[in-house]
Amino acid sequence: GAGSPSDDARDVGAIASAVIPLHEGDAFRRVIYTESHDEVANGRKRLVSEIDEENPASIWARRRALQGAGVVLTSPGVPMIFQGQEILENGWFDDRSLVDWEKAREFSGIHRAFRDLIRLTPEYRWIYPGVMGQNVDVFHRNQQAKVVAWHRWS
Repeated sequence: GAGSPSDDARDVGAIASAVIPLHEGDAFRRVIYTESHDEVANGRKRLVSEIDEENPASIWARRRALQGAGVVLTSPGVPMIFQGQEILENGWFDDRSLVDWEKAREFSGIHRAFRDLIRLTPEYRWIYPGVMGQNVDVFHRNQQAKVVAWHRWS
């Protein structure tokens, strides 16, 4: 199942395809995300709850959510993160409920990983100029080892 430690169903090719921009020749015309208001509201679940409904804070849910964030924040395009995603908010979004910021302490490693990945975005382009470029090369795919790697440049 989604919450199990097995990665047998993980498709490296699908991850590689998500990295490569295919939006009318301009990567920055596409918005990349794993959660949006429309997809996690009205009784529909957030990503970590989809991954592991019984324990959205499981190591497997955390790893897969972080993998998704890594793809979103390192691929060519406009990254979008939904509120609370950086602290593993779970269940479904209700605009009458506040974000549980206590989770920032509980999931400090995830929160820090999001912060560090965000630092790769255009605000810090003077440090990481490759994030401004549309160019990407998925130079390594290994389905058996479940590894995919890409290089971006201007």
